[in-house]
Amino acid sequence: MESMSNFKRSALSKSQSINPYVTSTTIGPSTRISDTHKGYMMYKDVGVQTIPFLELEDKPNLTTVWKALREELEKDRLRRVQESLNSRINSMTEFSKRNQRDTYKILDEKQRALLNERHQQELLIMQKLEQYNKDNISLQQQQLLQYYEDLNERKKKLDKELKEYERHKKVKTIIDKIKADQVEFRQIYQDINATLLTCKYPHELKKVLGDIPIQLQCLPDSMEEIVNQCKTFKVSDRESTTSGQLVQNLKVVLENLKHKISEVILEKEKQKEVEQKPKPRTKPLQSNVKPAQIDKIISKSSLHTYANLQAFLDNFAQLYGDLLKDERLKNFKRDCKNAVNIPVNTISAVNSQHLLDKYRKLSHLLEGKRVEVGDTYITASQHPQGVAYCTNLLANKFVLQGDVMISSKPEAAFGYASIISALWYDHENFGKLLLAHFHRQCPYLVPFYPPHTIGQDDKDYYISLGYQYKNNVVEKHDKFLKRMAGIMRLYAAIIVTKPKRGQRNLHGISEGWRWLTAFLNLDPKPDITATLLHEFFEIAGSTMEIVYGNSFRKLIKFVCSVYFPLIRKIDTGGPVSRLELLLQEYLQKGQFEEPQGMFPNNFW
Repeated sequence: MESMSNFKRSALSKSQSINPYVTSTTIGPSTRISDTHKGYMMYKDVGVQTIPFLELEDKPNLTTVWKALREELEKDRLRRVQESLNSRINSMTEFSKRNQRDTYKILDEKQRALLNERHQQELLIMQKLEQYNKDNISLQQQQLLQYYEDLNERKKKLDKELKEYERHKKVKTIIDKIKADQVEFRQIYQDINATLLTCKYPHELKKVLGDIPIQLQCLPDSMEEIVNQCKTFKVSDRESTTSGQLVQNLKVVLENLKHKISEVILEKEKQKEVEQKPKPRTKPLQSNVKPAQIDKIISKSSLHTYANLQAFLDNFAQLYGDLLKDERLKNFKRDCKNAVNIPVNTISAVNSQHLLDKYRKLSHLLEGKRVEVGDTYITASQHPQGVAYCTNLLANKFVLQGDVMISSKPEAAFGYASIISALWYDHENFGKLLLAHFHRQCPYLVPFYPPHTIGQDDKDYYISLGYQYKNNVVEKHDKFLKRMAGIMRLYAAIIVTKPKRGQRNLHGISEGWRWLTAFLNLDPKPDITATLLHEFFEIAGSTMEIVYGNSFRKLIKFVCSVYFPLIRKIDTGGPVSRLELLLQEYLQKGQFEEPQGMFPNNFW
């Protein structure tokens, strides 16, 4: 309405402005603008827009003016209406969007509320049902539950009885095996007694028996302990293994006894031959060691063994002497060294197949068979002295591994020891040569403390002790002790190693007992005594205790209370401290720990 009023006022104002110029009728088709106003142009605001009047040649025509004015006003109105309409549409669109979003939000909230309510109702129903089931369990259902519980208890009891039966069955099997070992043990013991009774020279035999009487006393005690454990059914595979080992040890004692009897008989026969011949004049060996002091550096039985092995080593060298001298066979000798060095250098405890491969190659080499080495083949028997040459090379190489390899990597000792034990079983000469090289490199394994003899220079004396010289300079003392420790570790590992299937250890735990008792009968020396005892107990201590039981424990008690104080009087260095710590740990735990790297039974 306000727009219409404005429109009226504007029209009247324009009418008043042009009134003086209007002299005739202005409404109708004949209306014209006066000529006097031709060429006159007038402008006037109409609303928000200035509308020009046409320049008239004649008198102004009001109809045309009004028509133009209406058209402009209509356009302006339509524009305003369109703008208002667009604004209205936009507002309604925005409102519709907002309303739609609000509607969806309300619907979502209502849906969540309905779902939540439904969930609550379902929970309530389930609770009611559960409560209903609890309240309405029948007596028959309760009896069924009780029946199942009783059935489960009977099953547990039956399982327990079954396990106990299986354990009892296993223990019974172990006891039967131990009984069989005991019967065999008694039979061997009777054979030993019979062998002793048949000896023609008991007095001479007694002098060379060494530790055999001690073993004949200790081994039955150890077997008796195991038998007593069988009476309480407190036995395991460990006792079964120990009883078998005791039988093997007693067999070794019987063989050693027969060997010593043979030696005595042979010696007596030689004496008879010597007595029948005139005695040649000989110059006695000069030494600053009095006869009464010999027992402090080596026992008579050990001296006899040491002398025989060194003589065997020297005599064996003559079997391949021509081969060594023949320069035309340089390539053959090089191939033989490769056939020994390459397998030995690659021995490790990877698995049993690896050890078998190295064992077969070395065993075939000593048998004179064709073996593959790298990308070539070697046969030691191509030369008549080739097998003897390779046998000595291999024995010396293994001792050097204790010197070089095991002194730096102690756990590797058992891989070498296993193959050594297997080759020793197959090749007797190899075992003798190995022991001879052990004694030459480390005389303390005899055991023997070489004396400084009359006329012997320092170099020869130190070499006899096991020291090495380079450019006429003796090796340092700590390096010497490290080498001796490595060799001792290898020797002890051979003593306690588990034999290959179908074989037995020809230099087993009884040799460990022999060495230890003989070593403890000698006066201790600085550094070397403590070093060797420490290495021996670390490697062989746990096995010695299993086999010899109380006898070994008594021996350790002697070491702690009597022998170690003797070492303390002459030595206070690092080896003594390490030995003291090891003995203290033994006293605290009551046993020696099994050495790292030791193979289980039936490893290969």
